[in-house]
Amino acid sequence: MENSNKMRRHSKAGKRVFGILATLSVATISVMNLSISKTIRRLNRRVATDAAAKGGGVPLDKLYQTNLVNVNDPTIKESDTPLYLHIPKTGGTAAGDYYACLGLVTSENLAISEGQSSHTIIDTHSVAGIQQAKQLQVVQRGIADMIITPLLPAAVEMFDSDHQARVFGLFRHP
Repeated sequence: MENSNKMRRHSKAGKRVFGILATLSVATISVMNLSISKTIRRLNRRVATDAAAKGGGVPLDKLYQTNLVNVNDPTIKESDTPLYLHIPKTGGTAAGDYYACLGLVTSENLAISEGQSSHTIIDTHSVAGIQQAKQLQVVQRGIADMIITPLLPAAVEMFDSDHQARVFGLFRHP
């Protein structure tokens, strides 16, 4: 009888410790996700501010209206390109690998030949890489089957009203 009471006390203590550790780990993950979200918002604001400082450009809301397809529009045009909004630490790298395994050419594994020996590698995880992809008209020429980027405001500028983006993302619960 005494042994079973000791075991119950130990199991209750173990459950409490486990509960405390689980709560701390969830709080830590939540704080990490919060800081990641803040970082993404900060990057997107910086991209928008840089674009405005370099000559005003087109306001983001106008770009969103013309260069993105309304998600409620069921009509899929041949010129529409999927734009995967990669949120760090949500399985985005695995998703990109999955799309590459399906045989899709993504902006993460894109190298464009410019002649016999010269190759340009596109990096859509940086503003400079997105601007380079825009200059090379990656979307308009249909070179990539899917664009993967964490920088939505900069990436929207790659598209136009004839070649619109269908934005999607994967999110996980902490």
